[in-house]
Amino acid sequence: MSRKKTAIAPGQNPKAFSMTAADLEKLAAKMDQLPEAPRTIVNSRMAAIIMLQPQIEGMRAKGYDFVQISEWLAANAPLSVSPSTIRTALSKARGDERPPKRKAAKAARTISEQPQSPPLTPRVDQKPDVKPVEQPGFFSTGDDSI
Repeated sequence: MSRKKTAIAPGQNPKAFSMTAADLEKLAAKMDQLPEAPRTIVNSRMAAIIMLQPQIEGMRAKGYDFVQISEWLAANAPLSVSPSTIRTALSKARGDERPPKRKAAKAARTISEQPQSPPLTPRVDQKPDVKPVEQPGFFSTGDDSI
């Protein structure tokens, strides 16, 4: 496949881009006037679940849980999704925001509530707590004679 090459003026950078703000506004107006593109194929499981949101929520209202819905979809359509994917897709479709993780929220709250103290500096006259380390694999029986 050959690509059409455009003529480049001498001294012009072929990768340079330049457009006036007025031209961009005209382009934006044209893009806003475009009609909806017809959707013939759905290429992601998440998009399929979001499109089926009303029907899935109807199944939930009838008492089906996410595992049962996942199994039903696998048996009745070429749509194999995990229960957690269904749950995530529905929450995204509703626009639910994920709450912050509990540990991170607690740590942020704890840090902000603590009074600020000056950093600790080691004392010069104090010896560090150092214990002798035994070498692994060597042990003494108390008898040094050979």
